[in-house]
Amino acid sequence: MITTLEFNELDLCEDVSLAKWLGLSCPTNIRKTIVKHREELESYGELLEMPTQIDCSGDAVGFWLNPDHALALTAISQAPRARLVRAEMIRRSAVDRSWTA
Repeated sequence: MITTLEFNELDLCEDVSLAKWLGLSCPTNIRKTIVKHREELESYGELLEMPTQIDCSGDAVGFWLNPDHALALTAISQAPRARLVRAEMIRRSAVDRSWTA
């Protein structure tokens, strides 16, 4: 589990980074949620796809998320730390590009 969610210079984070922060045992499972809720997530900005290959799922595509995507996913998620992460993201949303939980 990671304790800080980092956004790059383009204000994007990797989907699996958010998933690890949420406490998902297989971080790539977040991609199923992203695909299922893609229309809603795209209302917060373009979902950028990236080619990838990660062992626990075999997914060929991952996603770069902006802070709004990340917050929406924490609201949708049933992950173990979703409530804690969501609260921390809301508290720090006006501060900077990294949040610590």
